[in-house]
Amino acid sequence: MAELVTDLTGQAVSDGTGRISLHMAPKDDQILIVLLSHHQGLAPADEGTLRTIAARKDVGSCGTDTDPDGRSLWAVFSLIPPRQPLVATPQSSEIAGPPCTCG
Repeated sequence: MAELVTDLTGQAVSDGTGRISLHMAPKDDQILIVLLSHHQGLAPADEGTLRTIAARKDVGSCGTDTDPDGRSLWAVFSLIPPRQPLVATPQSSEIAGPPCTCG
């Protein structure tokens, strides 16, 4: 999550503002992270940055909004680590994955 907050913060700071606000709101197994750059009259955020954030396996969605207070960047972060993909082993038709911890 620290890397995600760093990415969002970098985008907000690039707006040229001397002040940003960070807001976090947990719900169930996710957390909404919002950064607001207090700089009025900005264009939408760099789409390359949003694509990079959206490609993360731990991000469910992300976006940007502009309003009279400035631009906000947001992402919904999953608190549950992504599952390892199942892969077929070359020697057999069995599926390999993390060891079973069933009791």
